[in-house]
Amino acid sequence: MRQTCARVCLVFVLGGTGGALAQTASSDQSAFTQDQVTQGHKDYYTFCGECHGDGLTGNGEAPPLTGDSFVGNWSGKSIHDFYAFVSSAMPQGLAGDLSADQYSNIIAYILAANGAKPGAVAFDKNSGVKIGAVADGRIVPAVTGP
Repeated sequence: MRQTCARVCLVFVLGGTGGALAQTASSDQSAFTQDQVTQGHKDYYTFCGECHGDGLTGNGEAPPLTGDSFVGNWSGKSIHDFYAFVSSAMPQGLAGDLSADQYSNIIAYILAANGAKPGAVAFDKNSGVKIGAVADGRIVPAVTGP
């Protein structure tokens, strides 16, 4: 199982390479609601926390999902690109098994943990907005805390 996690995680890290530095989050480009962040925190803990750590800091072979590492890999990619990757490759051993809402909520939580601000518009898995336009990679302890 650890070897599989290592392969999947390597694909995760390499899949997002080539991104530019993050831009400051913009309130007019919110990509999700606070309710999605709240539910995403619960879903993340259930389905992702074992490998990526409860605080999204990485755990063993799984990469961190916050900070410079995350933003460096994903800021130049769209929210759609991130959703497509996560929903087809995660969680390890159960890739694609979560509902569309669960994937959307988990991604909302990850984006919020990286400084993206929730708004009135629900998550759109087809959004072409670049992650770097909404998330600056500054870890938000109020989001990642228990």
